[in-house]
Amino acid sequence: MASLLAMSLSMGRLYLYWVELARVFFLVSRFCLGMYIVTTNQKLNPPLFFANTDGARGHTIFYTFYFWVGVIIDIMKKVVLINGKKQSKLNVFNRLTQFGDGLFETCVIKDRKLLFWSVHFARLEKGRIQLKINKVGEEQWTEDISKALGIAKLEQAVVKIILSRGESERGYGFKKTLKPTRIVIVSPMPAQIADKYTLSVCHSGYVNNALLSHIKHCNRLEQILARINMHGHECIMLNEKGNPISVTQGNIFGIKDAVLLTPNLDNCGIEGTRRAVILAIALKLKLQVKVGELTLKTLYDCDEVFISNSVMGVKSVDSINAKQFTCQTLTQKIAQGLVQESQTKQNSVLLKPSDG
Repeated sequence: MASLLAMSLSMGRLYLYWVELARVFFLVSRFCLGMYIVTTNQKLNPPLFFANTDGARGHTIFYTFYFWVGVIIDIMKKVVLINGKKQSKLNVFNRLTQFGDGLFETCVIKDRKLLFWSVHFARLEKGRIQLKINKVGEEQWTEDISKALGIAKLEQAVVKIILSRGESERGYGFKKTLKPTRIVIVSPMPAQIADKYTLSVCHSGYVNNALLSHIKHCNRLEQILARINMHGHECIMLNEKGNPISVTQGNIFGIKDAVLLTPNLDNCGIEGTRRAVILAIALKLKLQVKVGELTLKTLYDCDEVFISNSVMGVKSVDSINAKQFTCQTLTQKIAQGLVQESQTKQNSVLLKPSDG
């Protein structure tokens, strides 16, 4: 029995190595194809197995094939742990599935270092206390993340942690003794993130609720509605007064005459884990910082606009609807400062991956 168990574990590891090798092959080949087209400025003939298709359609099928193979391999590399066990099925009576009764954080792992973990955990704790969910200790979370990372065999990854209140019968009420459910999802880092973002203004925005602002709860219908008719890479969500608060997946900032502007988030929106760091970097760059009411007109009049979240870092905005922004000088300095801050010991935790 012991030998069979050892053999199955060995086969499992071998399978993951082959999956990683295949993923790297397709990422490199997609990059090489793109570089070939850019440098030669000519069409690439479809390969033999698409030879019967006409030119443009053949190219589309070819690149679509490579894209989806990469997606499938990325899915194969995802690892899900529920309460520390490798599985992906959640009980239908879990309050997360019934009511979205929980909290989540999206973190980045670089070279096995969990970036800005203390900030993520502090926000999770703030939300947990606000919603009166029973505690899961910090050590338990880092242990689960390390285990998932070890199973996935990844050095760079995106990790999503979800804290659910737990399982209960129907109805909004719950017992104070409910055992919380913890979920860890480790995925490969996205292959491509745009360098510059085009924004539109969302048709749907925020409703004020000071009790829910500042915490990252699992009810995200406002963001989902906003993205239904979204144009461009992202869209700006407005509050009840029609003023910008954020984009659907990140905070928004403007720079005008050496002043960094960003909206007040007291009544709606989410304070991203990088937001306070960005404000501190701006002060180091001798910029004045103003946090307050920000109108669309003020944003349009800015010299530079950028957005941020934990995965993308800081990204320049090159347009909002028809308004173009050509300057990114200070944005690039802030982006570089954020990268440097993420690599400091106080802003990262070195994980010790294990697959057991």
